[in-house]
Amino acid sequence: MVRRTASAFVALLAVLLLFPSTEAKASPSDHPFIAYRLSISEDPSLPRMRLEISGWNGQVSLRLPRAYGKGLMAEPFRQLRDFRASDEQGKELPLTILENGVSFSSPGRSVLEYSADLSGYQAGSEHLRSLAPVNLQTYFPLAGDFLYLPGYAIFLAPEDPNIPCRVELDLPTGWTWTGTATEGELISGDLWVDPLLAGELTLMEREDLVLAYPSRVTNHLGLEEVTRNALSMRAELETRLPGGGTPEKTYLFFLPLKERVAAYGPVVSEPFSRTLALPLPEETSPLSDDALGELARQMTAALIKRHLNLSGDALWFGEGLAWYLRDMLPHRVGLWGSSLAWDRLLGQYREYEQTAGQISPYRAGEAELPGERESTMLCHGGAVVCAAIDAELQGSVPTGMDVLRLAGIISDMTAKREGAKPFSTQEIQEALTKVTGKNWKPFFDKYILGKAVLPASSFSSLKVAPHDERLVQPVRTGAPGLGKWATLIFAVLLVFSLPFFLEPYALRPRKEGFLEKALRE
Repeated sequence: MVRRTASAFVALLAVLLLFPSTEAKASPSDHPFIAYRLSISEDPSLPRMRLEISGWNGQVSLRLPRAYGKGLMAEPFRQLRDFRASDEQGKELPLTILENGVSFSSPGRSVLEYSADLSGYQAGSEHLRSLAPVNLQTYFPLAGDFLYLPGYAIFLAPEDPNIPCRVELDLPTGWTWTGTATEGELISGDLWVDPLLAGELTLMEREDLVLAYPSRVTNHLGLEEVTRNALSMRAELETRLPGGGTPEKTYLFFLPLKERVAAYGPVVSEPFSRTLALPLPEETSPLSDDALGELARQMTAALIKRHLNLSGDALWFGEGLAWYLRDMLPHRVGLWGSSLAWDRLLGQYREYEQTAGQISPYRAGEAELPGERESTMLCHGGAVVCAAIDAELQGSVPTGMDVLRLAGIISDMTAKREGAKPFSTQEIQEALTKVTGKNWKPFFDKYILGKAVLPASSFSSLKVAPHDERLVQPVRTGAPGLGKWATLIFAVLLVFSLPFFLEPYALRPRKEGFLEKALRE
């Protein structure tokens, strides 16, 4: 009897192993997936978002980031409204509104809908609000024929950044859209790090750079040159930064605004991952110095974000390097002359001088919401510090070393350490000591940790105009030709003849006592 029971058990086990239950077999829907569908066809200022969630049994929590950049947002979750959660059949599910998101229980497949009121969106800190609409990260421009949407303010996403997702748009007739979200399958962590652009757009792709601009713009030749300039500057950055790797596909949004705006002001904000956004008044050329400098700054900031993990007290290095190369990168690739690069850098120095002595670069990075003083110190002050470091590196270490290669060394050191611990000011000081063999502690104590004002002479030795062999003409060592002999003879005769022509005026003797008379008068 025992043997029969054992045999039956073995037979049953074999059947189960060979023919597993279809209910136990995993299906694709058993893995979480979110399909985002944004509809802006009715009213671009009040888009409606629909999330179709599959493979999620249990509690679903979706949110906007609590913080994205230093004071960048003015609680954008408050712009979202009209929430509704339902199951696959459309039956409404209980929904809880959280501080910066929503939560509900999903039966496996569910739908979440909400609207975004973009009509009154503002920036976070007072300083950022004062710069709008100069800095596109601070608000949504609604120019009639295009709509710009930062992902961090529109996509509710799970805490887990690795949930697969997809983004689709319902658009008005004649509109198209572009951005990293168009690349197909994404993960939830991709949603916040780049914006999307929709409207009556013209798209131009050169190598791995996609330029997008409203179709009403007619300066096509100028935009072609902007694209070439962007590619040359990015190539320089990727070459100079060790470990830069293969360039990723990048999007450049050129956005002409109907409002008149001031120059780009100092602002500490989170750079996008693979998007550059250039807001300009309609009458401003995309080839202007300000536009080209802003493009260089954004490209540098995006590269730093990908390769450097800096702590708050080292924010001066990341922001400063981006603002320093704002003026120097166009010069390095031959788009600017040395005079313009110097003038712009000295302009940053004058801004730094007005703030220096009030706060140190080290302390400015620790502010939770940087105001104008902190932003000026981190951007312009950081640029001045990076200029001084660059001057020292160019003049005292092996050929090819500069502040950008220093950033590459720091990036390599960060990659080799365990965990995701950010790089601190102290470690930047140690890296400089290792590279140069010099003691940088007094410099850091005085100008970075302290409030002393760096003199402009600290970066006066920068190699802004490097020697170019092609511009140097060889010295002729042979005998002078007939033409040069004739010129020389004429010059000698002219010198000896001048006294005879000028004698009545210049060589006539003065009357005695003329100097005393002139002094008395």
